[in-house]
Amino acid sequence: MSFKNPQANIQKAIEETNRNLAQRGHIFISGTYENRQSKLTICCPHHGNQIIETTFYNYNRSRTGAPCCGKAQTSEKLRNRQFSTATHQKMKMSALARPKRNGKPRPWRKNFKYREWRKAVFQNAQYRCAVTGKTAEKPR
Repeated sequence: MSFKNPQANIQKAIEETNRNLAQRGHIFISGTYENRQSKLTICCPHHGNQIIETTFYNYNRSRTGAPCCGKAQTSEKLRNRQFSTATHQKMKMSALARPKRNGKPRPWRKNFKYREWRKAVFQNAQYRCAVTGKTAEKPR
């Protein structure tokens, strides 16, 4: 026996979706609500009329509705953020010990062979960028 959503629940979900579409400024393209896995297609005019395919449930439960809007919101929060020296040091150490590396730091840029190779590359290019032609400061 299959489960059929009551008409009141369907209407409630459709109203919530329409309310979210209006608040977020998205445009409904297609989709028919039957259950929470029902497909929904919307257009985001804020990000170049990007077409987003999701489900009614995911659209309604997310804060922004679309991944492009979420990324823009995160980018706006981080814009012009100033980090302390201690925070920079923590981020640097964290980058050296990523989980993909089994938690072991791999500071390969700190070894002697790499530093010598880097100096040789800079010397061969006369401390200029091959793309822009800008002069770089001499490596340590």
